[in-house]
Amino acid sequence: MKSIKVHINNLGLIRNADIEIKQLMLFSGYSGLGKSYVAILCNYFYWVWMRPNRLDPFFRHIQEINGISFSNSDGSKREFSVKKIEIEKWLAEDSISYLKYMLEFSELSADIKVELPIDSHSFSFLYEQEVIEMGNNTEIYNKLSINLSGLSVTYRFKELGITDESPCSLLFRYAMVTYLWGEHKNLSYSYVLPPARGMYVSEFPMFSNAKTGLYQSFVNDMQELNRAQENSDKISPDLNKLIREVLSGDVKFDGEKYIYITQGKRLPISAAAASVREVGSLQQLILKRDISKCVILLEEPESHLHPLKQIQMADIIALMANGGAKMLITTHSDYFFRRLNDRIRLHVLKQRDEQKYKELCDEYHLPDITLDPTIVSAYYLEQEEGGDVKMKPQDVSTGMPMDTFDSANDKPLDLSIKLYEMTRNIS
Repeated sequence: MKSIKVHINNLGLIRNADIEIKQLMLFSGYSGLGKSYVAILCNYFYWVWMRPNRLDPFFRHIQEINGISFSNSDGSKREFSVKKIEIEKWLAEDSISYLKYMLEFSELSADIKVELPIDSHSFSFLYEQEVIEMGNNTEIYNKLSINLSGLSVTYRFKELGITDESPCSLLFRYAMVTYLWGEHKNLSYSYVLPPARGMYVSEFPMFSNAKTGLYQSFVNDMQELNRAQENSDKISPDLNKLIREVLSGDVKFDGEKYIYITQGKRLPISAAAASVREVGSLQQLILKRDISKCVILLEEPESHLHPLKQIQMADIIALMANGGAKMLITTHSDYFFRRLNDRIRLHVLKQRDEQKYKELCDEYHLPDITLDPTIVSAYYLEQEEGGDVKMKPQDVSTGMPMDTFDSANDKPLDLSIKLYEMTRNIS
């Protein structure tokens, strides 16, 4: 996967930060520093390629200044180019608009720069008409081609309706997805699972009129999933088994409401544990979509889960990443974070010494799950004395540093041990 890079001059409290978009992105740090802001921003650089009308205004302007009209062509061949810096500037501005919409925060202070992984300073379009013989008839087609850093893609169409997306916009989106992920079908669905999503699952009417873009997106996503059928051909048995273990059952939508099925009993989801309501939406996604084609913004996957199930949730995330899912995750859980670290280190061990890897898995009864560090990026958000937030990229090559949890673990743990030693012999 080629990586889009984003430089944050400022975003809320965050200053002077660099991000590289990767398949699995993790954001940790104290509450209120901007983890969600950054996760939503990164989500934009997946989401934009799947929205037919998002890039349309930019490319209609490009067509206009180059005098290109697909409805009234004189048949002559035309070649025109787009400067890389122009589309990068447009994406930067549009990503901020997306953030403001998702957060319903029009006064958000933000200034970012975007760098697309395109080798040249521009990319070119070639437009011509093509005569195709069809039996005794001939048909005239419009033919538009793009050259994007050596990737050539062609789009043929006969005529356009008034509301159709600009051919340049459609072709650029298609080419970018192919260029970034190898195949345009590898990015088909985008899902947002925000904080406190469990409330929606049990209180559907309340959220049907969600005001913020973040929750409205979640509502729309879940309504779409509710209508979809289970995709049994694409479900990983290991992943399905693990998420059912976390839930101790299944969450289903019966056409009107969500129900929880456990130990042969059917309960209204409102009678289920908070953890079930939080995880249920993720189970719906796993059962009904080919996760290899999904990008998922998942906030706090550990919410309301017992520590042992937080560990299982980390294994679920590792399996999803191994299955091709693109994920942006915020977390406050050292259990979750540490388990992902273990999966990365197991991957390193397996590459270096498979026999020792097998022995360790047997000794600790570990499922055969590893996580390739090359698909992972992790960022730790830390507030400085002046109030600004610094976002530190973490070296994940042999496991992610536990910066975000050290202060919560070290001294309190030392105190607990000391108190135990001082009180255990008091009669």
